[in-house]
Amino acid sequence: MTSALAFILGAAAVAAGLSVCVAVISAGALALASKRASAARRADLAFTCAVLPGVTALVGTVAAALPSVLAALGADDHCLHHLHHAHLCPVHSGALHSRILVVGALALAFSATVLVVWIARAARGARFVRGARAVGERSTVDGITVVALGGAPRLLHAVGALHPIVVVSAALLEALSPSARVAVLAHEAAHVRRRDGLALWLLSMLSFVSPPVFSAWARRAFLSAADEAADEEAAVAVGPLAVAAALVEVAQRRSRSPLDGIALAADGGSIEARVNRLLHLRPRRHTPQLHVVAVAGVCAALAMLSWSESVHHAVETALFFFT
Repeated sequence: MTSALAFILGAAAVAAGLSVCVAVISAGALALASKRASAARRADLAFTCAVLPGVTALVGTVAAALPSVLAALGADDHCLHHLHHAHLCPVHSGALHSRILVVGALALAFSATVLVVWIARAARGARFVRGARAVGERSTVDGITVVALGGAPRLLHAVGALHPIVVVSAALLEALSPSARVAVLAHEAAHVRRRDGLALWLLSMLSFVSPPVFSAWARRAFLSAADEAADEEAAVAVGPLAVAAALVEVAQRRSRSPLDGIALAADGGSIEARVNRLLHLRPRRHTPQLHVVAVAGVCAALAMLSWSESVHHAVETALFFFT
């Protein structure tokens, strides 16, 4: 096997190992999170825990590979000074143990499959949203664009990552009572203001480099907390009882749609649990802190890249012990 191919498989194995380790830590943090925290704070935590394994795996692998890639491009060949362990290097990776290469090959195959599926689903959703914008009837509710479509399926979704809108079936709006109509639109508008569509897009995209069981669990945790946070924000505007009644009414009337599973819907998650929570809720509005999470993530990534030499040697030492 050539050193270049061994280097690629070794890097994939490193990414998989980092992802699994961070996923275990993130799962523990998410499981221990206080149920007393507001839904918005739990949604922030669930999002952070969901994307942390993927981000750490990508940035950590780049940091680990950077010194050897620079050496291959003409910089000082540091591998000659560390002959006592295996090397993650485009030139000297041929000596990596077969177990590491097998793990890398399996991780690479899994990541490629998940990434292709995600791209296909994202493209399908984007085509649907473009079509809805083209043929739907637009209106504005609380500063949020609402696109109403005629006929079935009975849509009710907050969609879009960068330019989110609410897509709703005109038939569903007509079937709902006036109070339920106001409540569900307030709920979907809350998703748009919170940028939950962007958060869902990011955690779905990063699932290609996250352990599948953890990724699915963390995604459900985020969706549940995001729905409850949107319930809370809608309850501030129209009252908890109105939101609870609207959830039940929508669940009874809405049929499946092409966006189920890839977009946020008012009747997502456990309706019974959400209604029970609303009946005991003291409405309060919380601003999501995802911008703080993003800034912290960028700072951590820059720090890891600036310490790439140390990360590189730590990874190579770990590869030596696992052979």
